[in-house]
Amino acid sequence: MIDGHTGLLVPPGRHRPLGRAIADLLADDARRIAMGHAAREHVMAAGGWDGVAQKFDQIYGEHLAESG
Repeated sequence: MIDGHTGLLVPPGRHRPLGRAIADLLADDARRIAMGHAAREHVMAAGGWDGVAQKFDQIYGEHLAESG
């Protein structure tokens, strides 16, 4: 995910920033649609959903190995 391009990052556990991000996207059709298209292109460039799942599995496995 690319913050501001394919989605929006908000701090974990912070409800107000999440609410603001959702409200901002709901109020801006063009930005929301553009972000959705960019996200789809990003997924397809990564090999589709199968590629994304494989990458997630790889990253998850690496973090598990690091944490013991």
